Amino acid sequence: MLYFKKLIVLLGLFFLVGSQAVQANTDFEKAIQGRWLSEITEEIPSDADTTNGVMKMIGVDEYLGNGALNMQGQLLMTFNYKNGTQIIASWLINAAGEWQIKNDLIYEKIVDIRAIPDFVKLNGSLLSADDQKNFFQQSGFKIEDLIPKGQTSEDQIISINDKSFGYKTKNDQGNYDVRNKTKTNAGFSTYQIK
Repeated sequence: MLYFKKLIVLLGLFFLVGSQAVQANTDFEKAIQGRWLSEITEEIPSDADTTNGVMKMIGVDEYLGNGALNMQGQLLMTFNYKNGTQIIASWLINAAGEWQIKNDLIYEKIVDIRAIPDFVKLNGSLLSADDQKNFFQQSGFKIEDLIPKGQTSEDQIISINDKSFGYKTKNDQGNYDVRNKTKTNAGFSTYQIK
């Protein structure tokens, strides 16, 4: 009889913990719906020609109630050369994805992604249309290689409320970075850098 009482207590605790996790996931699923602005900046290491560089991603992610995710953004790459020259290249990105929350983790999968060259600036001034076209052709850089279709991320949710969404994501070195998104009603064009 004592065994059955322990079993009933353990089952009760299991269902209590399980129902709290389901409630937390449901709360997160409701809170995340809408548009979120994010900005991610990472340094680009120097090489034989450059002293340093920066890769910046600005985007608006829209989480829909049906599990769909629409993403619009801009990738800016800044290269500072040893001779004092600076080049900034920009690509505009449109992507579609899927999202799901389980056990306080958010999973995001890229279903489709398209990127178009936006602009190239040399020392703060736009290059001619032909020079920009040549730059993008010669660079051979494709956003689709950086963020391929089918890529799935798994991030730990820290908090989501009506203003901010905090999460931890694993970087290339295997460490965790804390990142934040800010709730917005505006579309991406409001934040695009020209």
